[in-house]
Amino acid sequence: MEVNGTRHALHLFASPPERDAPKPTDPGVIYFGPGVHRPGAIVLESNQTVYVAAGAVVYGAVYAHAASRVRILGRGIIDGSGFERDQGRGGIVRLWGSSDVVIDGVVMRDPNRWCCTLFGCRNARISNVKVIGLWRYNADGIDICNSQDIVVRNCFVRAFDDCIVVKGVAGKGWKDESYDDRPVKNVDVGGCVLWNDWGRALEIGVETHAPEIAQVTFRDCDIIRTVEVAMDIQHAHRAAVHDIRFENIRVEIDDFTPAPQYQSRPGQKYAANPKSQWCPKLMVVMFRQYRNSSTKEHGTIRNVVFKDISVTGRLSPASELRAFDAEHGIDGVVFENVRINGRLITDTENGQVKVGPHVTGVKVLSSP
Repeated sequence: MEVNGTRHALHLFASPPERDAPKPTDPGVIYFGPGVHRPGAIVLESNQTVYVAAGAVVYGAVYAHAASRVRILGRGIIDGSGFERDQGRGGIVRLWGSSDVVIDGVVMRDPNRWCCTLFGCRNARISNVKVIGLWRYNADGIDICNSQDIVVRNCFVRAFDDCIVVKGVAGKGWKDESYDDRPVKNVDVGGCVLWNDWGRALEIGVETHAPEIAQVTFRDCDIIRTVEVAMDIQHAHRAAVHDIRFENIRVEIDDFTPAPQYQSRPGQKYAANPKSQWCPKLMVVMFRQYRNSSTKEHGTIRNVVFKDISVTGRLSPASELRAFDAEHGIDGVVFENVRINGRLITDTENGQVKVGPHVTGVKVLSSP
């Protein structure tokens, strides 16, 4: 519910009833009951659970390294507003090299960097999470980096940078470990609602430091606001990016959208200008040079599907396919049943899809 603009929005969430909630006396449980708590950094070991009960506000962050069977549960709030920008390890939930992870139900608010991030993890499920209050630049919502067998379900993400993004990163993590030798595979994102105040709503990249990024699906999601791009692949490094699907995605374009602006100071305002004709892009697949790149290698992109995409709005968004060169190109992009205000796209021209050199195998299909 918005009162006097998007910056004065009331977010109301209906969560499914909890089942088998842990008790304060259960082994391995770090329990926060109703009230305000200030634990700071919480480091989980294997077989431990953080439980944030409804009515609890926990000012802190949760980390784990090389842990297995860890859980972050509840209906309360984990708030990162007490950390300065880039202070500590960053974010509200950050896991390195961990496996068999469950994150369910909690509200995450005001991180000092990427909010909920997995680095080099396996077999994780993130569900029913609400990510709001991301007012500081580079506050991505959910980042899946060099990880495999990841499921994201029924989450709400309002972010001031990318909402849900799949990456390959080269930076050093806990104890200077790097995970860029690990592929990103079998990532399944579905049933999510995205509100993007800056950047991209659903994305691969821009960091693609990995042998490959493959079998990634974004399905049955609502992008209720986006500023720069609704769905995209930005490829700046060496990965073989392939078999990516965006399917059954509904996109709403506001009548007036503020043009993307880099946050240069705290409290900067981003009011929409009624005279502006800025329109976010819909679908982008591209290579680019990235300012933080530590390598000159470039990979490839192939087999990308945009299927059952519907757009509503006064403005009609454009799309773009841009390769790097003949050796590092884009092959096999399919647009199937893409509709803008009910109008079926039948070719790249009437779909406002700009196709650059070294892009091959582009198909525009219609389905009943």
